[in-house]
Amino acid sequence: MAEADLLERLRALPRLTPAAAYVLVRTYFSKEGLRAFEDAIRQDARSHPIVYRARVLDGSDPRSLEEWLGDLVAASNSRHAFDRCALDRLIRLDQLLHDAPGPGAGGDRPGPFDDAEFQGYDALSYRLRRSNNPIADYYEGRGEAIRGEATQGGSLTPYCPRMTAVPAYQISGLSIQCGSAAEWPERTLAKSLLQVHHRCQLRVLLWPLRPMLHYPGWEHARQDSSILQLTLSELTPESEAALIAELDAGIEAARGNKATILVLPELALSSQAEVALKERLVDGTDRGHPLLTVFGRCHTPSGDGDLVWNEAVLLGARGEELQVHRKIHPFSTQLAGRPLGERLKGGEEISVVATPLGNLCLLICLDLFHAKVKPVVLESHANLLLVPSLSESTSAHRTAAREFGASCRSTFVVNRAFDSPGFPPVPAGASLFRVPRRRNAEAVHAAEPAGAPYLLFSLAPLPAPQVPGVEREGGGNASRP
Repeated sequence: MAEADLLERLRALPRLTPAAAYVLVRTYFSKEGLRAFEDAIRQDARSHPIVYRARVLDGSDPRSLEEWLGDLVAASNSRHAFDRCALDRLIRLDQLLHDAPGPGAGGDRPGPFDDAEFQGYDALSYRLRRSNNPIADYYEGRGEAIRGEATQGGSLTPYCPRMTAVPAYQISGLSIQCGSAAEWPERTLAKSLLQVHHRCQLRVLLWPLRPMLHYPGWEHARQDSSILQLTLSELTPESEAALIAELDAGIEAARGNKATILVLPELALSSQAEVALKERLVDGTDRGHPLLTVFGRCHTPSGDGDLVWNEAVLLGARGEELQVHRKIHPFSTQLAGRPLGERLKGGEEISVVATPLGNLCLLICLDLFHAKVKPVVLESHANLLLVPSLSESTSAHRTAAREFGASCRSTFVVNRAFDSPGFPPVPAGASLFRVPRRRNAEAVHAAEPAGAPYLLFSLAPLPAPQVPGVEREGGGNASRP
């Protein structure tokens, strides 16, 4: 029986600790399921509500944990009683581990469990991480929460909102890398982000780029029908100059609007433009914004034949490189009736960094909704998804953002089209964001000609506009479902 199996695994632990017990019991429910138990609870009119908070365990006292285990043993004659008791103990552990003394709160310092792996009920390895979701917590605290996830059958979210078990094994050949802002080379950056969190000042500026960018690789593909795979490693000189001027405008808008994070599209910056961006961030360090900048890098050699990397890069306030995500799955499209794809060497991991703003994860376009990648993101603790994109349509992005929102994840997609024949401009490919637990959860950038405002998310209500040309959340150009 499953309850006897769980008890045997708990007794077999070399040392019964709150962290080890939590991972075992949580993965027991993940694998065995909650639905049968929840159905039984709903049918029993004498039962108390499932979601409640019991007294907190003393994790420093081994006797407390032994009593905890004894309670499970006493309830093991009935699967229903056992599951109810196990879920109650899991709720207690969730609170206990979240409140554990030591570093790790908000991702500004290493967490107390960062280096450890724990065996789950499925005999696989897991890491323990805090859920760390300031955006969802903010809207819940304001009484705006529409907590759809709290009523979903089979979800552990309403029971264990503070901690999660993250797979340390590969899923479909992909791994989840866990990091922390405490590991960033610029130590003051995490403290600055913590101040943004405490003051509820998070703002994310999505800047899709107004100029048409022309790639020699794209033009070659148009002229040579034998080319079936693209490499977009550089821009024409005219596009380069226009792009650098546009970066100046984007950075100035981010500073004027005190944006914490500036996000630019996929395959947008050549090596020359990247140097210019970093220089401008260094030059404006004293102005304080943006603290983080995300951009899509033009294709770079992978070292594996003629295959290339497609990378999203996270920069700090001084232009220092903090994180790189390599796109996992290539795009494919049609050009003049023939298939055209990306000569991509796919990445093999997603990286989640605990920060005071949430658990930050970079994805690129198709990664957000691809059948191989999406389940990995859902198994991770990522809840702040920043997504540079280059696509003729963002309808699939929008659908994925809704699905991620159901599990309390925020999604920010900045997109542009190729602006070449066969690729329509916005609105089909509009940038968008969606955040959980808020009545007006989604905003989509309006479809306007080049030079129109762009999309700005603000956690707290925005003051009057400071910089022309930035579309504010809730403004006249933002469309809502």
